[in-house]
Amino acid sequence: MRYVGIDYERSDRAPDHRGPRLIVDEDEWAQPSWRYNDFDAIDYGVEIETTADRVFTMTWDSPGWTEGISLRETPMLGFAAAHDADVAIWDVSEYSNWSPYIGRPIDEVTLHYQPSGGTTPLDSGFWCPAITLAVGGSPIHILLGDADPSKETLNYSADNIAVVFPPNNPPSWVKH
Repeated sequence: MRYVGIDYERSDRAPDHRGPRLIVDEDEWAQPSWRYNDFDAIDYGVEIETTADRVFTMTWDSPGWTEGISLRETPMLGFAAAHDADVAIWDVSEYSNWSPYIGRPIDEVTLHYQPSGGTTPLDSGFWCPAITLAVGGSPIHILLGDADPSKETLNYSADNIAVVFPPNNPPSWVKH
């Protein structure tokens, strides 16, 4: 389980490093840039690697005709971020709210499609602002979202991914 985001600490911690940087320093893990009180918010997205070595990416599609959250069987690097992008890669398997779910099967994946609200047949399709993974009966919500300026509230965002773990519920703008 990995988060891929902007490497906010690169200039201070690894100024000469080029390309993706795996975060391993305990000091950096003390206050990750993506952790908030009731949710996680990641710039690029979430990558899941299964025990069968399959890799799935949940990320945002660019605003416009295909705006929404996507779930694809492809690695994050080379898809949502270039292979040589200066990104931070956080293996959140052990040091996050994901840890109790690691190694457990995903029982269900629900894509929450909503009408796009277009006024013409060409723009009146559907879009997907959220995905729910059921793991051991617990819903984990992955959605288009980011922290507001106060860093306390989760708001809709077309270009960030948020993760909401139990017992918290997704915001009201995510319809189920």
